[in-house]
Amino acid sequence: MMSISLVGIGTVRDRFEEDEIPVLSGSSRLTLLDSEWFFMFGPAGSQVEALMQWIRDSWHYDLGKPKIGFIGYGATPFYEEQCDMAEAVVEQYPDKYEWLGAETPPRGTMTSATEVKRLIDSDFTLVGMPGPAVASFAGEARARGYENRLIGPLESFWSYWELIERAVPSKDLDGILTGTYLPWWDDDVPFILELKEYAEK
Repeated sequence: MMSISLVGIGTVRDRFEEDEIPVLSGSSRLTLLDSEWFFMFGPAGSQVEALMQWIRDSWHYDLGKPKIGFIGYGATPFYEEQCDMAEAVVEQYPDKYEWLGAETPPRGTMTSATEVKRLIDSDFTLVGMPGPAVASFAGEARARGYENRLIGPLESFWSYWELIERAVPSKDLDGILTGTYLPWWDDDVPFILELKEYAEK
């Protein structure tokens, strides 16, 4: 079994397929959907779907519908999948959300003043960005008066929490929410049992 950064996975595809080595990945890779040796157990869209359900289940609708915005890198399939899922959920439950739109700056953008201004009225801003970009956005949002909730999947706030703690004053960390879809490897749940079965085969 192999674990490898998704950045370089395409360069070794021929080797793991030729040697019949199963590769388990925590995130999706559209270019590998046709590989019988590449297994994805954390599609980007399903994480956003779960976060949207949490909003739906926990929101107090006597306040009206929650206003939802999205920020994520444009022209990047992984983040486009997250945005598409958010829009699909809003479309599926039009009485449960008010969609304020998506901001999709180019990959590598490190400042977010314009995006913060456009998303300032959202009750929840879904953040689909990695590393320094997510920390920068969180810091700018709070510095520019965004007081509502920032929410993101595993690859945003959860994975880069130390960067976020440096970018956002501790008094402004409240209201930054994240979720992860990964149970522990020793959890006795069908998902983990199936992964272990794949690995052993």
